[in-house]
Amino acid sequence: MRTLIDQATWPRREHFAFFSAFEEPFFGLVADVDITIARAEARRLGVSFFLYYLYQAVAAANSVEAFRHRIEQGQVYCYD
Repeated sequence: MRTLIDQATWPRREHFAFFSAFEEPFFGLVADVDITIARAEARRLGVSFFLYYLYQAVAAANSVEAFRHRIEQGQVYCYD
């Protein structure tokens, strides 16, 4: 499900206007992460570490509303 964001009242409209002019208005992140606790928890649950890590990473990203925004044909939508 998606909701169209009203850009006229959107507090981030100036940021959108600035970054939407970029060829790739996205960002990436690379970081060293201590996985000791996550690996132990995956092992305790009897699940693969990859699936455990993937689920936790996606859940964390989806908990931030701005990470659920998508630009489609010049409009900004927020996905559930």
